Amino acid sequence: MTSAPKRTRTSKTGTPTGTEIVARTSVGLRDVAKAAGVSTATVSRAINKPDIVSEELRLRIEAVIEHLGWVPDAAARALSTRRSGAVGAVFPTLTHGDFARTATILQHELLAEGFTLLLACSEYDPEQELRQVRKFVERGVDGIVLVGNAHLPELERLLSRQKVPSINTFVYNQATHGRSIGPDNRKALFDVTNYLISLGHRRIGVIWQSVANNDRAAERLAGVSDALSAHGLSAWPYQIAKELSSIGE
Repeated sequence: MTSAPKRTRTSKTGTPTGTEIVARTSVGLRDVAKAAGVSTATVSRAINKPDIVSEELRLRIEAVIEHLGWVPDAAARALSTRRSGAVGAVFPTLTHGDFARTATILQHELLAEGFTLLLACSEYDPEQELRQVRKFVERGVDGIVLVGNAHLPELERLLSRQKVPSINTFVYNQATHGRSIGPDNRKALFDVTNYLISLGHRRIGVIWQSVANNDRAAERLAGVSDALSAHGLSAWPYQIAKELSSIGE
């Protein structure tokens, strides 16, 4: 004859005591709810919206989760909520300080909102960027962070068809207002060059990175050219050094 399962005893802090709870190899949401003496819905609320449950209840549920070693099933949660809790970001590279710092800040802000950051690098290759974005979409990310405004038409269509929100960083374009965040690269370098000219400088040199698959660099160089042209000036070929990726080079 099978004996009835023992009830779980907890300490005053809500921590399970003794050996009455035995962590099985496969622990589920129902096990946590039963051990904590609450419904599965309450456990879900304590995990997903901890601010709407009491601190005592949240601590009790967290203690049971820790004791049982339960890890929420992200795939199951995504099916029920239709949200993965993840945001994908594709940067050209992470060896560039600005991109690395942005990734760190982005991760910090997303974690504060309950999201996980997934990272990929395009290596300035539009085709690779498309492949990375497609993988993120296949995994059901809740949003995509991209760099620049220039992307393959296939990428734009993919995000549009799948209704995945996206934002372009390190750029600002009035035509894409609301979907881009960053400086107006062309205007910024126009203003800088115009300022140098206003100081009386006429022979202006430019040290520039490659503009291949880099719309930000192309826009900055165009801003310099616009300012020079506005004053009847031009940069001589030997005054423009391109494709320098670091000070050391």
